[in-house]
Amino acid sequence: MTAAYSTPHDGDWSSLRIERLRRQGLVGEPFVAPVDVVEALGAVQAQEYVDAGWALAQRCAGAVTAADVDGLVASGELLRTHVLRPTWHFVRPADARWMLELTGPRVLRSLASPFRVNAMDDPAERTRINDAVAAVLADGEHLTRKEIAERLVQRGVDPSGRITFITASAELERIAISGTPRGSQQTFAAFDDRVPASDPVDRDEAVARLAERYLRGHGPATPHDLAWWGGITVGDARAGFDACGAVAEEREGLTYY
Repeated sequence: MTAAYSTPHDGDWSSLRIERLRRQGLVGEPFVAPVDVVEALGAVQAQEYVDAGWALAQRCAGAVTAADVDGLVASGELLRTHVLRPTWHFVRPADARWMLELTGPRVLRSLASPFRVNAMDDPAERTRINDAVAAVLADGEHLTRKEIAERLVQRGVDPSGRITFITASAELERIAISGTPRGSQQTFAAFDDRVPASDPVDRDEAVARLAERYLRGHGPATPHDLAWWGGITVGDARAGFDACGAVAEEREGLTYY
């Protein structure tokens, strides 16, 4: 859906721009530590691991090194997993479960084509594969993709050419999540070993929670902004803004919250 813009009346977007920069920690008072950045922003895209660590560091007071970020990932204070959209993000352990419960099913649907190409489109087959991944990780080891693939072969699962999608499926189904990095390689650990147990969050409440977290870390924003960032529908984004008590403001034909 394309947004309809009216004729600009004054072109002064400075207040919106400055507020966004402030909420993202790029101007004004810096965050104390990387975990505070992720807590405030809700999730931080981390497809490029090194660049994502730098993005956390530049928002913090004092010097934050790559080793500091590695240490937080190793300890589980920061988790790196496929959430929101089908790409990696840094999230806090307390947010991983409810966010994946909300966004995981939609992301899984977006992977229908590669699942079909890799013989993972049959729900029963994908369940069999996910169960095998769960068994491989059940003893508490943190394993690389290669190591998971080798152990899946022992359990009758052929990972050839599809291990990336196998681990992504396990992440989205809350079976696996990031473990302790091993050099430049990501490892995977059992989800329940790294994520605290919690009661399921009602979907409407989860949408409202996601909307509030997004606005606190990125606003002012439109429903389309949240829909893109969070991998939810525009209708859900509007409902989330309403549910969390966001205040609407019209600006040049668009509604910002």
